[in-house]
Amino acid sequence: MLKKIPISAPYVTGRDLLFSLKGLFNSDKAKMSLKQSITSVYDPEFIFLLNSGIACFLVILESLKRLSDKKEVIVPAYTAGSLVAAIQKAGLKPVLCDVSLRDFNMSLDSLPKLVSENTLCVVGVHLFAMAAYNLNEIKEQFPDIYLIEDCAQSMGSKIDDQYVGNVGDVSFFSLNRGKNFSTYGGGFIITDQEKLAAVIKDTIFDLHLKRANFSDSIRSFFKMLILNLVVNSYVYAALYFLLFRFKEVAVPTDIEVADYSNLQAQAASIFLRRFKDLSEIRYNNGMRIIEGLKGVEGIILPQIADNTKPAFNRLPLVFKDTEKRDQIEEALSRAGIETSRMYIKPLHEMFNLGYQKDELP
Repeated sequence: MLKKIPISAPYVTGRDLLFSLKGLFNSDKAKMSLKQSITSVYDPEFIFLLNSGIACFLVILESLKRLSDKKEVIVPAYTAGSLVAAIQKAGLKPVLCDVSLRDFNMSLDSLPKLVSENTLCVVGVHLFAMAAYNLNEIKEQFPDIYLIEDCAQSMGSKIDDQYVGNVGDVSFFSLNRGKNFSTYGGGFIITDQEKLAAVIKDTIFDLHLKRANFSDSIRSFFKMLILNLVVNSYVYAALYFLLFRFKEVAVPTDIEVADYSNLQAQAASIFLRRFKDLSEIRYNNGMRIIEGLKGVEGIILPQIADNTKPAFNRLPLVFKDTEKRDQIEEALSRAGIETSRMYIKPLHEMFNLGYQKDELP
């Protein structure tokens, strides 16, 4: 096979990468430039840059612990296992909420039964960049509980013509590989709450983060360069069996919280100049496929709420028949189109959290 389209690939040009090298020489101006780019999209009062999205989530949890003695964190039962790893590392208890077959995000029907006097926060995940349209309802229904928006997969998605990340008390984003915009690592936190921002700042300060040095920046540059090369459909096909071994499937056993390098910040600020255009392309491509699959028997398509506009990171399909799923997966592979089953198991089958297997259907 001459060509293979990867399941996810950020759009980066060689010119972008070349200009990112300016971050090696302009001190913290690169981070200031990135924060200005983020502000132009989300308009937050406070922005914090770190080495990964999951590091951002851990810092948020550690900060909320300083503001409350409550211990329970409600998360969707089907999402990244790294969220549970961060919750447990923070010494908190994950509480699982079943998901809706409407958009595969947290079910608002299931949530009220899980909220207790010990609930610290609810984590609203925009899975696959499917905008969780009901977050405003969660905020209105439970105003005394912190709402964290997990926007790791959803940069560019919209609810009510606003980019996701503007509803929660605090939100975090990922710039890791496989995301809509990638610097092969990195993430950021945004919030409008001054008190919470002050605690986040103190939490980060107390961690004594090692600043990224010149060699760290050079390594980041070559990782971005290699990623940019291998996602070319011809190169990806030629190296697929080698690259497949580097796919991340295991839940992290530890989470490092570190600084975000100036070079990566410079790259991110350049990439975000095409933010709106690329988000629109992702939306149009996804909607074209959904429209083409309407009426096909045996699959469940996501229902796109009228007030949302997802910048699809993945296009999720649920197959009622696993044999048919396998056949379609094989046919797409023969056609040079990579597919993924994303998270093979829900969280209560990844971790021993005290749930029965059929408790979260």
